[in-house]
Amino acid sequence: MKISILGCGGGGSHIAYQLAQLGVGEIHLVDDDIVEEGNINRQSIFNMNDIGKHKVQCVSQFISKRQPSCGITTSSKRLCTVNTVQNEIDGSDWVICCIDEPPYIAQRLVNRASHLLEIPSVYCFSQRSAGKVLFCDPSSEDTGCIDCLLVDQDCEHFQKLVGRFTNNEYNLITANILPNILMLTSWVVKHWLDYISGRNRSVTNKLLRFNFDRFVEEEFQIFKKEEDCPTCGSKENRSKLWEIIKIE
Repeated sequence: MKISILGCGGGGSHIAYQLAQLGVGEIHLVDDDIVEEGNINRQSIFNMNDIGKHKVQCVSQFISKRQPSCGITTSSKRLCTVNTVQNEIDGSDWVICCIDEPPYIAQRLVNRASHLLEIPSVYCFSQRSAGKVLFCDPSSEDTGCIDCLLVDQDCEHFQKLVGRFTNNEYNLITANILPNILMLTSWVVKHWLDYISGRNRSVTNKLLRFNFDRFVEEEFQIFKKEEDCPTCGSKENRSKLWEIIKIE
């Protein structure tokens, strides 16, 4: 199995290590970021000697020392277009998106590329008090995607909220700690393992939320495959939302 992991910060680096420990044969790491001192407190794959190095390089070396049988490839390209994402994930069995910026746009790029290549994908997000995960499987006729969820949420209020994020009106900071990151990534990998093994496939069409304070999983948002989804639907959708979070 080959899995592409997009984003190698707290989420992606720990997920990559867990997948290697589970026996995944090939892992492709993509991230253009370098290790900074402010990463060390919540990203235990890195240490102070890694500051200034590319994250993908550090994660690759960390895993290779512990699981030399796992084939690791890396890319430090910036994922800014659908075509760029397609080139990185082509040939993968799964894609796991751990990119958090630019918000909404990054996830839409990965979602569109994964749909075009018919590759199932997982999206994970981290906040101070909770983490979220979303599974998309284009092989299922009834399974919605990231854009289906956005169609479900679309309204004037949501458009204004998304616009504030994309115009940098909110100062986004990473307010998290390592124990929360480890809970989130273990929760995501366990759900993925249950899905591919057939133990539990009831994770699609749901945005799941894990509360770090109460240690409980919640069905944060239920949605469905939308006919007017701009990615997987069959009808045109002319909402203003797609101009606010436009992708190329």
